Amino acid sequence: MHGDFVLPNQKALGYVNPDVATSLIPTPLVLASQVHLPASGRYNPTTDFAPRVGFAWRITQDGKNVLRGGYGLYYQTLYSGVIQGMFAIESGFDGFFTNAFSGPKSNVPALALTASNPHPFPATLASPATDIICDAYDYHHKDPRVHQWNLTYERDLGFQTGLRLTYDGSHGNELGITPNINQVPPNTAGYNNVATTAPFPQIGPIFDLASGARSNYEAFTVDLNKRFSHGLQFEASYNHAVNLANGEGATPTRFSSGDDGGTPSNIYDLNYDYGNVAFTRRQRFQATFIYDFPFSYKNNALLDRFVSGWELGGVLLFQTGPFLSVQAAGADPSGTNFENINGDGRADRVPGVSLYPAHKTINEWINPAAFAIPPNNIGRFGDSQVGSVVGPGTQTVSLSLFKSVPLYEERVQFRIGAAVANVLNHPNYLPPSLDLGNSNFNTISNVQTVDAAGPRQMMLTARITF
Repeated sequence: MHGDFVLPNQKALGYVNPDVATSLIPTPLVLASQVHLPASGRYNPTTDFAPRVGFAWRITQDGKNVLRGGYGLYYQTLYSGVIQGMFAIESGFDGFFTNAFSGPKSNVPALALTASNPHPFPATLASPATDIICDAYDYHHKDPRVHQWNLTYERDLGFQTGLRLTYDGSHGNELGITPNINQVPPNTAGYNNVATTAPFPQIGPIFDLASGARSNYEAFTVDLNKRFSHGLQFEASYNHAVNLANGEGATPTRFSSGDDGGTPSNIYDLNYDYGNVAFTRRQRFQATFIYDFPFSYKNNALLDRFVSGWELGGVLLFQTGPFLSVQAAGADPSGTNFENINGDGRADRVPGVSLYPAHKTINEWINPAAFAIPPNNIGRFGDSQVGSVVGPGTQTVSLSLFKSVPLYEERVQFRIGAAVANVLNHPNYLPPSLDLGNSNFNTISNVQTVDAAGPRQMMLTARITF
C-alpha cells in the first residue's frame, strides 16, 4: 500500500499471465477509502503505554554503599521510511532478456534495432516478475518497543574513587524489518518453476516496511572512577555484552539504515536470522586518565619553567572484534532467487571442523574448511548462523604530553605539547572478506581507522590562551 492507494492481489483480478511480463500500467489503483482504510494510509497506534519505575537504596548509614535499579518500556514512533512509503510510490522495471545470434555466420543478434523492429526488446521475451515495488508498508504497522532494566551497585572506596557494578538488559519486539512480501517459500523445484506461485507473480520483489523483529541484550559492566585529586583523574571500565536480534538481515555488518531494519532471508521464518548483532563487541575495556606531574623547582624560577606544568593524558582501548557472517557467493539453496534479489546468503557450516586455524593471519582468518557453499534448490537456506565469526579486535594506546607556561601574571598561558594516536603502532585489521567462492575470501586487505586504531600518528601543537 502506498499513501491512499492499495495494490490488490493480481490473481483475484485476473491479470496473471506467466508468459508475458506486463508492466504496472494496467494494474488498477484503488483508493484507500474504497477498501475502508483511513485517509492517513495507516492505522496509528493509540494504546502505547510506557511506564517507568526506579529506586535507590542507601544500604549503609555512612552512604558509601548504594543500590539502584529501574525498569522502563519505551516506544519509537516511525517518521522516516513509513512516511516515505505513504507519500511516494516507488517502482521500477528491470526487464531480463536472453539474446541469441542467428544467420549463416552466427553474428546477427536476434534483439537488435532494425527498420522493421524499432524496439529491440519485445514484451513477449521479457522474463516474468521484473517489475519492482520499492516501498510498500504495513498499514497496521506497530511502533517498535523496548523493555529496559538495570541494577547497579555503587561503592565509595575513598580517595575520591568510586566503584560501580552494573547489570543492564533489554528486550525489543515489533522492531522494524523490510521483508520481500512477494517471496516464494523455500522449495526444491527451483525459482523458475515456482515463480508463478508468488502472491503477485508478474511483479518482482515488494519490499514492505513492517514490524515484527525482536532483540535481546544483556551486559555486565565494572567501572572504576577517580575524581581529580592529587594531580590524578581516571576512569576505567570493562563491559561484557551479549546482543542477539533477528531484524538485521542475512549478513549484517553495521546498523541498518534508518529505522526500517534489514531484509529477512526467509519471511516465513524470521528466527532464521537470529544471532549476534554485528556492531556489539562481546568484551570491551576502555580507560582514560590525566596526570599532572608534581615536579617543580622553586629555588630557580627559570628552571622551574622547564620542569613544572607537565600534563600526561591517555586513552586505552582493548576490545574483541565485530560479529561476521560467512556468505555463499552465487548460491540459491532455498530456490527463492534470493541471490539475485537480495544478494549472497549465508554458507553452510561444516560440522566437526574447527572454526579458526591454529594461527590466524591476514591471509587466513578463519578455517576455510569450516564452511561450504550449499547446493542450489535444496529447500532451505545456508545453515550457518548470523554472526558466527568474530572479526579482528582493537588494541590501541594513545597518549598526549602537554606543558603550560605562564607568560604574564597567570593571565596569559603558552601551551605546547604532542599527541600520539596508537603509540605502539599495533596493527588493527579490518574484517576479512567472507564471501565464500570469491578469490579474496578469508583475506584482510586493510586496517581500521576509527577509535585511533589506525597507523601511529603524531600531532604537535602550540597555542596561547589569554
